[in-house]
Amino acid sequence: MPDGIRAQTTEPAQHERVLAALGLSMGQVLSVRVFLTHFKRDYDAMNDVYAGFFPSDARPARTCVGVTDLVRDALIEIDCVAKR
Repeated sequence: MPDGIRAQTTEPAQHERVLAALGLSMGQVLSVRVFLTHFKRDYDAMNDVYAGFFPSDARPARTCVGVTDLVRDALIEIDCVAKR
């Protein structure tokens, strides 16, 4: 697990590779859920990195949730729903 919220936010960008393997792209993502263990501290930095995932005129719906803990002591977890 990389150190820091910026590095860990970039890690879930691997969604792009998973989507590509299914013949999909980030442009087909309909919704994203972001879970942060330190919401107040990390939200702005996460949001800066996240902004680069999608074009500003084609961002999917997003929910951000503060949680108490994540697997492997991660600072962030991201999941998404895409449509063919």
